[in-house]
Amino acid sequence: GELANPSVSPLDRHLIAFESIVERVHRLWIKREGREKPFRVNPRIEKEEEVEDVFAKKPESLEASYDGDLAWCPVPLTDRREIWFAFVSSGEAQNQDIYLGHANGREFIRLTKQLGIDHQPCWSPTGKSLVYVSARRKIGGPEEPSDLYLIQDVADIVERYRENHPNIGD
Repeated sequence: GELANPSVSPLDRHLIAFESIVERVHRLWIKREGREKPFRVNPRIEKEEEVEDVFAKKPESLEASYDGDLAWCPVPLTDRREIWFAFVSSGEAQNQDIYLGHANGREFIRLTKQLGIDHQPCWSPTGKSLVYVSARRKIGGPEEPSDLYLIQDVADIVERYRENHPNIGD
């Protein structure tokens, strides 16, 4: 396996994200400097998963799963001064979508649900919006050319999510 795409949080220099790649499976990890093990960023699991070996062989059920393309939010996203990031995951649907993740490793919000490949999330300098690339597809149809899409008011999305899931961020 190999490590790829290291990234340091602009809000906490002790948070480092990276990808491990084993047999076409991309896994996304966050490590806090001084902590022994990284935790896996994975919206498919219920609790924080700590794994000693970031190169562990893939489970057979995830033939070509993908978690990667992490982009740290450049500012605290909520009034709680929390650290969030955007990333791409194939999720349970095995379709690459844009997600938000909290640096605590327990909160994940799926932002896109279109058929096709969404990737390369990029924050605006204010952290209020995200732009990403998407190659959309109609059911049974061919993939369309890539285009840029904008998600506005990301902090509002987080607040609405938390209203519906009040115990998650605690």
